[in-house]
Amino acid sequence: MVYKTKSNFQNHPYHLVSPSPWPIYTSTALFTLTTAGVLSMHGFLSISYVLFLALFNLISSMTLWFRDVISEGTKYNLLYPN
Repeated sequence: MVYKTKSNFQNHPYHLVSPSPWPIYTSTALFTLTTAGVLSMHGFLSISYVLFLALFNLISSMTLWFRDVISEGTKYNLLYPN
């Protein structure tokens, strides 16, 4: 009964979940990775540190994003069972 009353009060009427900040973080990490990759191919010195930092940032943001997707999927699976 508690779950049915909570479903009546959605933050966004046409979304199941709240908007996520992870797409902007992931796209920033991808842009940094691409820029660092191009600069390292053109022979810029000391850009490899930025390249590895961007790669770590990309992997961590995607991991956290997928963690949120899985938790939202299991939460809403419990709210609306088939």
